[in-house]
Amino acid sequence: MTNSEDDNHTDTDDGPGTTPERTDVLVVGGGPAGAATSYWLAKAGHHVTCVERKTFPRDKTCGDGLTPRAVKQLTDMGLYDALTPYHRYTGLRAVAHGVTLELQWPKHPIYPDHGFVVRRRDLDQLVFAHAADAGAHCHQGTEAVTPLLTNGLVTGAVVKQKATGTTREIHCPFAGAGRPPERSVQLSPPFAVSHSLPSSVPAHRRPFCRGLSASV
Repeated sequence: MTNSEDDNHTDTDDGPGTTPERTDVLVVGGGPAGAATSYWLAKAGHHVTCVERKTFPRDKTCGDGLTPRAVKQLTDMGLYDALTPYHRYTGLRAVAHGVTLELQWPKHPIYPDHGFVVRRRDLDQLVFAHAADAGAHCHQGTEAVTPLLTNGLVTGAVVKQKATGTTREIHCPFAGAGRPPERSVQLSPPFAVSHSLPSSVPAHRRPFCRGLSASV
């Protein structure tokens, strides 16, 4: 798996003609949620375009800890082997009001009994490139700046290549975002809002990580 700018599907050079003006699904945001959505759509045979305004690798201060549920999702995408070089932890340490609890991840028939600590600059690039390898047209350094509306429904977006400032329209029957949209517009059904991968606590070089974990 590569993340080269020369990749057939992943690039930062979004000049005219790089992405078809029409696509089955437009995914706005190429973080783990948007990239995973793009991966599964591409695997199902859909023409999917994913635009991400940042350029990878990029740092983010949250979400380094992957819970067992997140590991299961990434395993289903064929990425488990890519996680194994990172720190593996088997539970959580919660400290509050002078009380310390060390909680092992439980045995479960579906989810693993461990998690991993992966920096977001590594995780996000990994999942984004994996979506491109699956056939998604993934474009970094490209920002969706304005929704395209048809009869009050979002049917695409105007996207801008940040390096050059050039814009173009991408039309699609379905549009989705990595987080709920902030604009007050009605979305073309079915509008799939992809949820973020479970977030957790900072890396800690012991069997347990300090803090609490929240999952979606």
